[in-house]
Amino acid sequence: MPDATFATPDLTTFCRLDELGLVAVGQRLEPGRAVIACQVVEPDDWCHRCGQHGVLRDTVVRRLAHEPLGWRPTLLEVLVRRYRCADCAHVWRQDTSRAAEAKTRLSRRGLRWALEGIVVRHLTVARIAEGLDISWNTANDAVLAEGKRVLINNPHRFDKVTTIGVDEHVWRHTRRGEKYVTVIIDLTPARTNSGPVRLLDMVEGRSKSVFKQWLSERDQAWRDRVEVVAMDGFTGFKTATTEELPDAVAVMDPFHVVRLAGDALDRCRRRIQQDLHGHRGRAGDPLYSARRTLHTGASLLTDKQKTRLDALFADEAHTELEVTWAAYQRMVTAYRDPDPARGRDLMNTHEQAHRQPRQRRPSSAGRTPHTGPHAEAAGGRRAGLLRPARHQQRSHRGDQWPPRAPPRISPRLPQPHPLCRQIPPRNRRVQTSATPWIMMSRYSQMPIVRSVRHKPGQAASPAEAASHPSKMMDPQWRQGYRLVAENGLLFDLQVAWWHMREAVDLARSYPQQTIIVNHAALPSDRSPEMMQGWSRAVHELAACQNTVMKISGIGLPSVPWRAENNRLIVETLFEAFGSQRIMFASNFPVDSLCGSYDDIFGGFLEISRDWSPDEQSDAFIGTAVRTYGLEESLLSRVAAPARAYGTETSRP
Repeated sequence: MPDATFATPDLTTFCRLDELGLVAVGQRLEPGRAVIACQVVEPDDWCHRCGQHGVLRDTVVRRLAHEPLGWRPTLLEVLVRRYRCADCAHVWRQDTSRAAEAKTRLSRRGLRWALEGIVVRHLTVARIAEGLDISWNTANDAVLAEGKRVLINNPHRFDKVTTIGVDEHVWRHTRRGEKYVTVIIDLTPARTNSGPVRLLDMVEGRSKSVFKQWLSERDQAWRDRVEVVAMDGFTGFKTATTEELPDAVAVMDPFHVVRLAGDALDRCRRRIQQDLHGHRGRAGDPLYSARRTLHTGASLLTDKQKTRLDALFADEAHTELEVTWAAYQRMVTAYRDPDPARGRDLMNTHEQAHRQPRQRRPSSAGRTPHTGPHAEAAGGRRAGLLRPARHQQRSHRGDQWPPRAPPRISPRLPQPHPLCRQIPPRNRRVQTSATPWIMMSRYSQMPIVRSVRHKPGQAASPAEAASHPSKMMDPQWRQGYRLVAENGLLFDLQVAWWHMREAVDLARSYPQQTIIVNHAALPSDRSPEMMQGWSRAVHELAACQNTVMKISGIGLPSVPWRAENNRLIVETLFEAFGSQRIMFASNFPVDSLCGSYDDIFGGFLEISRDWSPDEQSDAFIGTAVRTYGLEESLLSRVAAPARAYGTETSRP
């Protein structure tokens, strides 16, 4: 008699086929895998159309990759019956939706095993594909779809979120494509001690615009609930938080705060090493030998490490390092305190003790004997430390460093800075009031130079345009602009549409100078209100006959370039300027964030499909040839885009 704690061996239960609505009816062991024959438990023999009872027609086999048993691939051969209705002649199969999604090669248990292997066991996609005996692409597509369904498409994952964390992660180790993703984490459970943190989303790219767009896509009620945003020292995340979550508190996470303090400690150690020995650290130097011990927490030091530090700090020449090390250890102790309130008090006490007057703050660690160590500790304060200490202004740098030899005079031409200000003297070359005119004269004599492009600055939003005008209204800037016109050069202007009135005034003040407005006047916000303001601005600019509009860079970050998303912009500019004053252009490599070259110009072809061949030719090449004075022979070399459209997407 078998033991009462054991049941009869059951292959269906052992392979968890009962969860999929299947029953095992046979098995076959092959050298590289195990094959299990299954049948669907539910007969499903009633017509799905008229409800009448169907008759068995035949049986088909559906093969599904199942979770491996003993790391040996397991294949399910599911016998699926097909029925035919005697009344309406409808043919259908048994429902296998419990076993797997339609048109997929993985069972639900196999898909769950793959997702857990990636997320929990940190397996690679190649190892998952090997365990399931499928191709890498099949495994990758299945895991991405299931992960998005379970993690990303959960409508309740944003509920009760009050604290979020944001950081970048390298997810692609190839030469092509965006290798960074922005990871957003829900830190509310960690803050309230209610559970582990949760993944909210992962967005391709690492920039202010990526995080800002993600925040703007959330509803206002959710944004109002966010109280704290933890991040590293990247100012792009800080700026996006300030603009989209003005009531939230931006803090730096403890890891990066301690890292900044540790970097300050290392800078102090290296500086003392150079001052005392005149060379970088070497084996046998006390400062170099203690470089790792200095970063070890005071509560974790061994007797040998304590002896090494005591010998190091016994030397009076290392006093500054000792004070800096003590400040670093107090900061680490405050973060490690199990009581958050007591740790916060320790940190505040530490911050007040090392706070220096603004006018006397040194530029780096330990530059002066009295205030240097405090400056080292200031590099690790948690309040307001979203920018490393190396970005602080060093007004007294010349008193600290010996003067360097003058740099070698470079023979290349300088950049066109005189549009906004006179070039300050450098490289010992004499700068006079005639220097900007000489530079523009040199540019005009170059056969490949046609235009000067400049960004005169702009306000952050239309509401701030009146109080923050661009440099186009600056008399000194216009003096440089006049030199561009006098030397026969065109002017490419990149500025937002809420400064178009200033551009109109500029165009009317210099009617003989052609202005090419870049990137369609930057209609980045596609809300109805903003689009109405943009449309009014470009129509007002179009009244100036010495202006040309360059349609480029109109894609939205992280949004695929599609004709339907940009049709309104192109058609509005076509209506305002006409085909002879617009030109299609690219903004690569920036445009590669939203599409390929063929995607963008294929979209231009799709939008201009109903235009006449002459209008298409003007927009794609004619306007550029006339405006920039290119060779007229280019017009005859390029086929009309209307003839190319429909057969293949080619580069016009």
